[in-house]
Amino acid sequence: MKEPTILQMRQSKWAQQLLAAQNEDGGWGCFHTLSAGAPATTEQALRRLENLGFTEADPCIQKALEHMDKYLGTGTFPNGNEKWKGWNIFCDRALAAWICRFTQKNERANAVAAQWANIVTQAFVEGDFNADAYAAAFNDAFGMKPKHGFENISNFYPVSLLRGRLDAETDAAVLDYLLNYPGGIYYICEGPLKEPPKEFQSRHANRYLSALELMSGYTCAPTKLHFAAQWLEDQRSPDGTFDLGPAARDMVNLPLSDKRGREGRVIDCTYRVERLLRAIETT
Repeated sequence: MKEPTILQMRQSKWAQQLLAAQNEDGGWGCFHTLSAGAPATTEQALRRLENLGFTEADPCIQKALEHMDKYLGTGTFPNGNEKWKGWNIFCDRALAAWICRFTQKNERANAVAAQWANIVTQAFVEGDFNADAYAAAFNDAFGMKPKHGFENISNFYPVSLLRGRLDAETDAAVLDYLLNYPGGIYYICEGPLKEPPKEFQSRHANRYLSALELMSGYTCAPTKLHFAAQWLEDQRSPDGTFDLGPAARDMVNLPLSDKRGREGRVIDCTYRVERLLRAIETT
């Protein structure tokens, strides 16, 4: 059973639908909150295209990066702003996170990432997460106490921003924190992530894989996520494939190819899991 190729995913109807829906300004409707009549938010579209193999080299991603760069540093989103203290911090963190997922060449996004790396490094200076140290570092950076969703780092945006930007000790400490945090990673998967799902063919397992994919970008991932790699190997069918079941069709991670039915699902699930295993298995 052949895995879908990057070319097949990029030429799939799923990719073509998103490319056709991209606005002239490079976005897809509102950035963070779905607007009436829009097929997806810009974030949702970018996440889907990333899973389908699109990179900074593609014109659609280049347009999206230019679109986000225009708003980075303004404290606003394209369409759909809210009025609460810290909204400007949230906007810059989210925009920088998505820019950094595709490129390391944007100096302003890199500056936001470096700022958060400094805050988090201070929070873990003693090895474990120190809420007081985190609050003090956050206040030094932004002049306010961390609230409105800033209370901790178990959130898609900081977890994305910190990948590859921490020293070895902090990198390992952050991954330990994420694995043991009771709430999992906000926007991605409810936790605790140290406990793999009991049911592989489930929505929870699908979200759990998303959390593993996010954490796989950390330097110590092959060591810290070894248990997850073993769990995945235990889910392998006798013919060497993986099947997350019908619940895997979330229109974000899967489907990847145009192949239909159970055969297509197994092909796509196997591609996804094998890609993750290559990222977290020790060599």
